[in-house]
Amino acid sequence: MKIGYALRFAGLALAVLVAVSCYPVPVGGPSGPYDSGYAGRWVRLGTREVNFGVDRDSIVISRSRGPMRQLLVKARTSPVEIYDIRVIFTNGTSYDAADRQRLNTGSDMVYINLPGVARSVREVIFRYRKLAPSSRRAVIELYGR
Repeated sequence: MKIGYALRFAGLALAVLVAVSCYPVPVGGPSGPYDSGYAGRWVRLGTREVNFGVDRDSIVISRSRGPMRQLLVKARTSPVEIYDIRVIFTNGTSYDAADRQRLNTGSDMVYINLPGVARSVREVIFRYRKLAPSSRRAVIELYGR
């Protein structure tokens, strides 16, 4: 009887240990929506597909996302060259956030520290183009916190 109880307890302890070890912990650099260098969690604000030529797109952000201090832009599936990023705030003012930069897939990111205290963002406007002439479209992801 005592051996059966010990085996059940050991199985439960092992299950809890596996579940805890699989939980994502913000360690190191930004791996997805996590970053250990700054308190807070990255929230995905939107994505856009980039055509091969020069393209201009915007991501409209809902007011329910609340005020933000930082934005993060990264490329997925193909490298992208960014010409300009403009952030429009809810009060109508704008901020030119980034000039020409190249984003390789998965490794490069653009961090944008918004001026002043945390502010509500209405829209982020991108001018960019896809670099690799592949059949897959490049995808830009925008995160905020």
